[in-house]
Amino acid sequence: MKRFFISYAKKDTRDLALKLAEAFDKPPLASWMDRELTPADKVSWEARIEQNIDNCDYFIVLISKDVNRASDGESGESFVRKEIRRGLSKKKTILVVMCDENILPPTSINHLQQISFVGRKPSGEDIDWLVEQICKEVDINPPEPYFGRIMEKRAIEKRAEELKRQQEEDERELKRRQTFKSDRERQRAINQQLDIVLPDRNRGRKLMLVGVSIIVILCAVSAAGVFGISKLRTRLGLIRCTEIADAKNLFGGGRIAFDSTWESADGNTADIYVMDADGSNQQRLTKEAGSNTFPIWSPDGKQIAFVSERDGNSEIYVMNSDGTTQRNLTMNKADDYTPSWSADGQSIVFASTRGGSNLNLYIVPTIGGTAKKLLDNSFVLAGNPAWSPNGSAIVFAAMKKGFVHTELFTVDPTGSNVKQVTNLSTQDFLFPQWSPNGLFVASQFRSANEKDLPEPKVIVVRLDNNQQQVVYSGIFPTWAPNEEYLAFGSFDWFNSRLLAVSVNGDFACVLSDRKGDFHPNWTRA
Repeated sequence: MKRFFISYAKKDTRDLALKLAEAFDKPPLASWMDRELTPADKVSWEARIEQNIDNCDYFIVLISKDVNRASDGESGESFVRKEIRRGLSKKKTILVVMCDENILPPTSINHLQQISFVGRKPSGEDIDWLVEQICKEVDINPPEPYFGRIMEKRAIEKRAEELKRQQEEDERELKRRQTFKSDRERQRAINQQLDIVLPDRNRGRKLMLVGVSIIVILCAVSAAGVFGISKLRTRLGLIRCTEIADAKNLFGGGRIAFDSTWESADGNTADIYVMDADGSNQQRLTKEAGSNTFPIWSPDGKQIAFVSERDGNSEIYVMNSDGTTQRNLTMNKADDYTPSWSADGQSIVFASTRGGSNLNLYIVPTIGGTAKKLLDNSFVLAGNPAWSPNGSAIVFAAMKKGFVHTELFTVDPTGSNVKQVTNLSTQDFLFPQWSPNGLFVASQFRSANEKDLPEPKVIVVRLDNNQQQVVYSGIFPTWAPNEEYLAFGSFDWFNSRLLAVSVNGDFACVLSDRKGDFHPNWTRA
């Protein structure tokens, strides 16, 4: 049983002492106070106080603002000092309650480290609060009925805090949506002035869809950072993503890696950069000789795989997300392209010419080792692999024997269960990327007939029913973490830029508009 003795130095705190004595006098606690106001025999009274102190576990002293006034030739402070000295000598737990918010502890005891001072709120009705504070100091649960009232009060306060926080979040969300709506209206007005027309998605479904040139040619030239010139309209007037309120959260956060020739002396050698989700805080990670392209984040966002030509051929390299510890993973004389991480981060799939002149897919452990061939020889060429978020499948672009165009296929990581995803005999699909939920694949495509030279588009394909939707003109798509936006290159060689575009194609903003920015890749979270 825990025993409390409550002492008060002046009459104005007697009512509070009575309430505390009543509060703590409940099993498994016991509490009492000296109820005699004016002792007839001061000596015997002091002896009784000392005996009470000796018999308690917790000694509570109530101090009021007039404790320093003299009474019967001796100040209240002197009585307090004597009591506390007695408690200290008996090694009691002492709590001093300051019964008024405007008073300070007596100077004679303020310096003692063995004493806990409990402040009291000015409201005389707040006995629950004072009981709770005392119980916190001595590490016990408040007695009933105070425990129930305190818990109820805490629940009410917690709910009030949650409602306030929710209201603040709702206000921020409303402000963000209003700002975003204003940005969209502003962008549409700019587009109308510049005669910019977004793709008609319904029309895109009816068309046979446009793709890119055959995969072996693009793998070679894209690794070198050279794309040639096509009949493209520049999208001048697009707002920067940094101008959108809370753009990082709009896209679901994350960071974006990309390659750029912006700081290249010859204008053709690319290096790897990273930036925040809204295009801000751009940092260069590679500075070695030879182009460094196609950065791909590891699932945990701590590493980046990429293609480097620093050794005289295209190799798969891996580095930390800050650019440190760059290492050659493949170390092969053949050319290796377009890496993609497994869901557990233990393996990387990539395209390579090591099997001969034609591209095929290989898998290598991220710690290094022998690369294993994934596909048989039924494909003329296969490349641009992307591992699914759950690790169960790999999507890739490939040309089968007898075909003159590339389609999208999936395969298990073991090399079995090859399935054709698209079947548009006049189109080329390239550089597929899984959506974070694994239901969709975004890819670039255009006509397989090089004479047409159409503007490449980004298309979203739903894998379970092959439903397809054109999003926007561009190349090398990557998904935002929230799956509502894509980032990709604008494919304007004279003013290349990286865009963030809503999946439904009705809004776009500029992530980076430096010349030579390509191959964006968004972290998964």
